Amino acid sequence: MATVHGSALGADEQLSATLEEVLRCPEQRPRSAERITGLMSLGTPFGAREQQYADDSVLEAGTYAENGGAGQPYRWMVARLGTVVVAVSVTGGAGNTEQELNELGSKALAKMLTRIEQRLKGK
Repeated sequence: MATVHGSALGADEQLSATLEEVLRCPEQRPRSAERITGLMSLGTPFGAREQQYADDSVLEAGTYAENGGAGQPYRWMVARLGTVVVAVSVTGGAGNTEQELNELGSKALAKMLTRIEQRLKGK
C-alpha cells in the first residue's frame, strides 16, 4: 500500500494515527472471521534506534487468527518518506518463524522505499 499526502504533516498524521490506534484497540477484527490480538506498536523516527531508512516508521505486531484457528504472528510495517507513506502487512503460517516474517516484511518495505526514493529524485 502507498499513500501520497499533500504535505509531510499529513503523512505524519497518518503515522501518528496508526501508532495511537493500537493503544485504543489492542484487539481488532479486520473482517468478521479474522481477529488480531495482543497488538503493540512502536514508532521510530529517523536516527532513533539506528533507523536510517525513512523519515519515520511504525511497527505494529500481534497475533492473527482466522475462523477461530490457531494464532500466527502478524506484522504491519509502515514508513514515511517525505509526503509518501508505504505499508506492508505480513501474517505467518504453519512453520514460519517470527524472524522469517520480519525479514520478509523488511525486504518488501525496503523495495517500496527504494522505488519511492528513486521517483522522488526523478530517476
